[in-house]
Amino acid sequence: MSHKNILKLFAIGVVLISTGIVFKFSKNGVGTFLLIMGLCFHSVALVLLLVRAFKKPKDGDNFMDT
Repeated sequence: MSHKNILKLFAIGVVLISTGIVFKFSKNGVGTFLLIMGLCFHSVALVLLLVRAFKKPKDGDNFMDT
């Protein structure tokens, strides 16, 4: 998975968390669900980033390529 796709996952997580915070302040029940989903997106993106960082590079590849 490329860096752009991992960044998109982080961005989706940020949007979900921000929306969840707004709904949580307004005492809406869906706020908790959005916070959990946002944290799940962040977790998946972090795991993918760590896998990509520790994956054995191919010939001439490094972590920051693509």
